[in-house]
Amino acid sequence: MRNLLDTYQLISDILSFKSDHAELEYHLSNENIDWEGLVKVGSHHLVLPALYCRLESKKLIHVIPEDLETYLNNITRINRARNKAIKKQALSISKLFNDNDISYVFLKGTALLIGNYFADDAERMIGDIDILIAENDLQRSFSLLQNESYIPIKQTFGYHFFEHKHLPRLTTEKYICAIELHGKLFNSYSHESLSNTNIFENKVPVTDSYIPSLRHLFLHNILNHQINDQGKLFKDINFRSVNDCLVLFVNNDVDGFNNYKKNSLIKSYINRSHLFFNDFDSILPKENNWFLKFKLKNKFFRKAWIKLLNIWSFSGELMVRLSLIVTNAHYRSAIWNDRKRIVNLLLKKLYLESAVTK
Repeated sequence: MRNLLDTYQLISDILSFKSDHAELEYHLSNENIDWEGLVKVGSHHLVLPALYCRLESKKLIHVIPEDLETYLNNITRINRARNKAIKKQALSISKLFNDNDISYVFLKGTALLIGNYFADDAERMIGDIDILIAENDLQRSFSLLQNESYIPIKQTFGYHFFEHKHLPRLTTEKYICAIELHGKLFNSYSHESLSNTNIFENKVPVTDSYIPSLRHLFLHNILNHQINDQGKLFKDINFRSVNDCLVLFVNNDVDGFNNYKKNSLIKSYINRSHLFFNDFDSILPKENNWFLKFKLKNKFFRKAWIKLLNIWSFSGELMVRLSLIVTNAHYRSAIWNDRKRIVNLLLKKLYLESAVTK
């Protein structure tokens, strides 16, 4: 098993709740499995703990190499301790916001963790704690956190000239995670069901905290990948995002999600995921998706395609910036004062690979 398509399928079969256990055990026993490729892709997609937890729940740990079992076990153990600390931090934030009548919901991985959607808290790797705040509470919540020893990171000059979906990131030495307070979910996209009003009206209380409803968690997970992580451009899948969908399906009525399958962004996300996961059978029929298969089988084409899309994406961003240079004297002055960092950033952008897949 040496091409990326096979590695994707193996990871999918491990994560899926509908893959055949006996067949999976047979494949895992194959001496030609590219374990190094599995670890590389699993690490890139932030699902190594999820892979270990799913193998453990399927009682298939004994099939993988001993050194790999030790490695995955250590990563999972460390992530379990980290998520325990994140839960503790989230509860402290909840208390602060509840005491001050702040309207909020935790988002993404933290919401899933607080909502106890995972059989094992170690399963989900979390970067920052993302929180959606009601517009009239946004600045006040930012000040409250600063009074609790959270410090805003230093912003580049561009922050003052462009609209952002969240306030400057807050860090602290008291807790393990940085925090991002969101005033909205997307910069330039709107979905009626994911309006702030709709989310807050349907928020769910869990252990003195608030998270979005099941349906809103599902929709935001998909659209966050498609919009904010440029999934619609690179037309790939992200296993951490798909695994979040899978855990939302478990013991929940998937039929309630069918109303949204006409949305092109949601449909394309599910179609790509469905190529590898039978868990989506009840939402959409499986399509061939030959392009994704071709891309994963052909390393040279894949790298060239990703490079081309990076250039395309960067060109669009560059045109917006050039327009502002022409029309805004303050922006021109800010660029000149920060020219060394900008030159380095431009050079990196030209060679940067996408966060999708390598």
